[in-house]
Amino acid sequence: MRATIWAGQLLKLSEWLMIMAVLAVAFADLTAIGSESPVANYQTSFAEPENKNGQWLFFWNAPFAKTSEHDTASTLAGGITDPQSYLPLTNSGDVWTGPGGICLSPKGGHPGLGAIESGTTYGHYAISAFKVNRTGYYAITGSYLRKTGTNGNALDVIIHANAWRPVLRKICPPGETIHFDTDVGYLPAGSVIYVGIGPGASSQGDDFQMDFSICRNDTAGLQEQVDEAKADEQSSLRLVPGRYYITNTLVISDWKDFDIDATGVTVIAPPRITAVAVASCMDGRLKGLTIDQDPLPLTQGQVVAIDPGRKSLALKIDEFYPIPRAGSPAGDRNMIFDATTLDQKRPASGFNVANIQRLDGDTCRLNFKRPLTPEIKTGDLLSIPACAGPAAFRISDSEKMVFDSITLYSSADFSFYEHGGGDNTYENLKLMPGPRHLLALRPRLRTSVADGFHSRDTRIGPKVCDSLFERTGDDGMAIDGPWGVVVGNAGSNRVGIAVREENMFQNGEPLRFFLFASRSGQSATVASFQPCDDKVTDAQSVVRSHYPAFGGWRDYKHVYLVTLNGLDGQGFQPGDLVSFPNMNGEGFEFRNNIVRGGRSRGIIVKADGIIAGNCIENCQKPGILVYSAFGHDSMEAQFVDHLVISSNTITGCNFMRPVQNTLRYCGGIVITADVATDGSQWGSDGHKNITIEDNTIRGVYRGVNLTISDVSNVVVQGNYFLDTHQNPGGGGGDYGVDNKAVIWIDHAAGVTIKDSYVQGVGKYGNPHDLVSVTKDASDVNGALQIIPQQASDLDPKIH
Repeated sequence: MRATIWAGQLLKLSEWLMIMAVLAVAFADLTAIGSESPVANYQTSFAEPENKNGQWLFFWNAPFAKTSEHDTASTLAGGITDPQSYLPLTNSGDVWTGPGGICLSPKGGHPGLGAIESGTTYGHYAISAFKVNRTGYYAITGSYLRKTGTNGNALDVIIHANAWRPVLRKICPPGETIHFDTDVGYLPAGSVIYVGIGPGASSQGDDFQMDFSICRNDTAGLQEQVDEAKADEQSSLRLVPGRYYITNTLVISDWKDFDIDATGVTVIAPPRITAVAVASCMDGRLKGLTIDQDPLPLTQGQVVAIDPGRKSLALKIDEFYPIPRAGSPAGDRNMIFDATTLDQKRPASGFNVANIQRLDGDTCRLNFKRPLTPEIKTGDLLSIPACAGPAAFRISDSEKMVFDSITLYSSADFSFYEHGGGDNTYENLKLMPGPRHLLALRPRLRTSVADGFHSRDTRIGPKVCDSLFERTGDDGMAIDGPWGVVVGNAGSNRVGIAVREENMFQNGEPLRFFLFASRSGQSATVASFQPCDDKVTDAQSVVRSHYPAFGGWRDYKHVYLVTLNGLDGQGFQPGDLVSFPNMNGEGFEFRNNIVRGGRSRGIIVKADGIIAGNCIENCQKPGILVYSAFGHDSMEAQFVDHLVISSNTITGCNFMRPVQNTLRYCGGIVITADVATDGSQWGSDGHKNITIEDNTIRGVYRGVNLTISDVSNVVVQGNYFLDTHQNPGGGGGDYGVDNKAVIWIDHAAGVTIKDSYVQGVGKYGNPHDLVSVTKDASDVNGALQIIPQQASDLDPKIH
């Protein structure tokens, strides 16, 4: 009988040679990582179910209809790759068995009922599971799967660890043999590796033969590799390539003059932690890292019903995307997509989710604070946050660092976030939707909950070039600094200032004061300063009373009495603003980047610098916004002084539903500021010295293309405005914006327009009044020139 059994398992010589070749490649890869160590083998597991290296378990994926055996209310959608839906097979001696003919034997088995027979999407899988008892880098080697029958459907093999997305899926046609060797990744002790063999539509002829081994090598974790190199004072470190699942942040801190090459390294972290944090480093370089999150912080699905009052909808979550729990983060970081094109719908409608209710299976109800606008329809796709978390990649208090070729697929907040420090360089960053779940029918619709790149409070601004930021939940790229708030006078040249962080003042460093009474800016330097901790409560009351729409007044936890050089401070009033030029990212450079498909602005800046050569496409709000924010929903400095916006291409932006009570969303490029609490604009003594040159702005969805407000000394030259006013309406109506014009100028002084052209003014524009100037603007010179349609070949920029 033994000879008969073995005869039934014999493979062709060519197949054994193929197995050995694959095994050799697998071990060669492991050798590159570190010394390999076979841990367990599937076939020997039946003779030794429990061994010193781990424990084997055998499961099947229970369909949700099995309510007597499985509590469906507590599980996520999808019976594959979700161990919560796995039920154990029964030990029947030398085989493990389950319903519908599922079995695992010493040499192979049968997967059970197919999708049609079981009434489930994927049918019933026979699942072998190995629990690792030691942290290390794991791989599957020496594998083969053969469907012995030559009829019926193909078999399916899926490999994953824990509840994470599968690392491999392969199809085995009838009568053929495949190999499924693969890296699983660096796993913490206690992780479980699952190998599932599944049917097609039916289980006809689905008997299979199978074997594989689990191998581990002794590669150190990423943190250990970094710490060891730093302790040994190495200047260069090559991280061992591979897939690393981490549960604690990878921290690179307090290190100078180093070079880390992470090419080939993929970090997969839960969204509740920052995946990688670089802190207090200088003159270092990090290159080649890839970061993803599992589970995803974002989910998505299709609108299947909208209630008659349009204050709620039912959302069927796409298979293998997380189902948000009741009480999951709600808010306005939501995006609507067209189900056919998978692009954002136009016009885009903002909506604020009040709360989320879990319905049956994979369907949720979203309740809204206000009725939905009519653009949102049944059949649309919706992406919403599924959980809260920090920035995926954070750089803090680091200087002169270089980050090169870092790829990020997902973030629960800001994606790339730098805070403090300064003069850092970012090259070839990529933020884009990651690879889809191997079983999911629909790809990921977006990348992040918040901004793609955000820089805050840096002494010298970042240089970001040749990078890609796609489908962000807020701005594509942003740079800003802090506002201090005047809370009192102490006579002569002494003034009380509230700030949100310590260490904002340095003797001899500049301050810029912006006085509401005179709508003017004044400069001084710090002569001395001392903390006044006993004044915090009073200071917070001042912030709250002067900026009632700003909810973060409690963040102003520090008060200083500052003595000034060059300014007596007698005219200061509580509520006046203070900016810190040396803490605001001055000198930043955004060059040759691509920003596309985001929910908000393409680029928003509140600092002096250069925005040049960028391609900004299909962002829901303006392509470039220069904006001083105070008192609305944020307190972010400052008015800029010397900014160049040059040679950018802005296409198809500002397709959000028009907003009438702000100027922030009026155009492809917008220069403006927040308004005072009485609703009045700041005035021309705000932003200064801005050059807008050689840009191409095409297909702004509706209304004005360029807004210039709260600014003096602006030069607009060499720009092309193409295909304007193709749709009716526009925003800013409360401030009298003329949306039939291409350029609208208000509360500005000294604006020069020259060598700039318009082509393709749509029926909703006014070709006889391309530049609209209000009574509150002065010293505006020049005009736009119209290029006839038949002259489109005169300049390549028109194309």
